[in-house]
Amino acid sequence: MIFVTGGTGYTGRWVVAELLKRQRRVKCLVRKTSDVDDLDHEDVSLVRSNLEAVDNWEGELAGCDAVISVAHIKYAPFVIDACKKHGVSRVVFFSSTWRFSKVKTPVVASLIQAEEAIKASGLDYTLLRPTMIYGPGDDHNISRLREFIKRRPIMPVFGSGEQHVQPVFVSDVARAAVDAVFCNEAIVQAFELAGADALTYNDMLNTLSESMG
Repeated sequence: MIFVTGGTGYTGRWVVAELLKRQRRVKCLVRKTSDVDDLDHEDVSLVRSNLEAVDNWEGELAGCDAVISVAHIKYAPFVIDACKKHGVSRVVFFSSTWRFSKVKTPVVASLIQAEEAIKASGLDYTLLRPTMIYGPGDDHNISRLREFIKRRPIMPVFGSGEQHVQPVFVSDVARAAVDAVFCNEAIVQAFELAGADALTYNDMLNTLSESMG
């Protein structure tokens, strides 16, 4: 049994689907108001609560082999405490390549702080840091940029547009997360997840524009 947080999010749904494809049973922590239609499967059980209400869900970790925490890494301390209390040592956490940003915003600081807490936790953790995730539907990244281009005749570009980006497809991210759970060599390691090809921001805009005619 694999316990998943963030299973109703864009990437989380793909992670759950990948686990099911590998015939794994899944337990998902979901908010009471979340749309769970995509989790309607006989091998998926739902725990309705939220990450901060640890007392309401931590007992559901009993009997689980591992946790994949797709939810925002700022919630990592809640996951760490629950795992320690119920003897679950194997955890895959999602962070972001934003943690390497030279602009130290509060968001970047929170990523770094959470990663440090994970590294000091004593758990058999793996940290995954995806770049810009894209895929079918509303991926909250490329899809919104595509819609902006579609609706407006002008696309503003700040700076030269020559900075490199390396978007990663969502199914590759999901596969990496599940692979990591069952890979001993991934324990106490961090991995940046990027697509195969680097391109400039301008090239990405041109590619999206051309794809839409």
